[in-house]
Amino acid sequence: MARAVSIGAHPFALLPATALLAAAQRGAGRAEFAALIALFACLIVSIGGHAAWRVRSGRWTHIDASMRAERRELNRHAFIVIALAAVVAGLWLSRREFVVPLAAGAALLLVCQLFSQRLTISHHVAFAVLAAGWLWPQPLSLALLLLVVTAIAWSRLRLARHTPAELAAGAALGASAAAVVALALR
Repeated sequence: MARAVSIGAHPFALLPATALLAAAQRGAGRAEFAALIALFACLIVSIGGHAAWRVRSGRWTHIDASMRAERRELNRHAFIVIALAAVVAGLWLSRREFVVPLAAGAALLLVCQLFSQRLTISHHVAFAVLAAGWLWPQPLSLALLLLVVTAIAWSRLRLARHTPAELAAGAALGASAAAVVALALR
């Protein structure tokens, strides 16, 4: 169950799902939805494909990138892909509510990378909290996503991927990124 939660609510699946929900709540048109779906399909295929390729080639032990070197490589790749997605969204969609959260996600990955020698910040929790901020102030969506954050934190503890301090660091980093997003989207 914990592995299913960890994979099902993976940051690179949760972020696109949240973006589509936020777009629906903010009245995006069909063309914007189509563009977002295409953008996020590229994001998921790029990041997921990279991870799957590394596992298949025997260079990684698991698609979850659990080892420190695997995580660093995944973070670098994901940072580049998400930063490019933010630029493409800015040029293609030119709506802050799509660009700002993507840029915040890229920044979140950069901060995690900078601290990776001292602390393995939980990306799962950080991105889930960032996603909750993206949905602010929609109470029902926000409540549902906070339940997801709780389930993710439980799964990461249960799988022994993180300590409580690493989960708390992820929550704090995600909350900081969510606050920036909320302020930028006002």
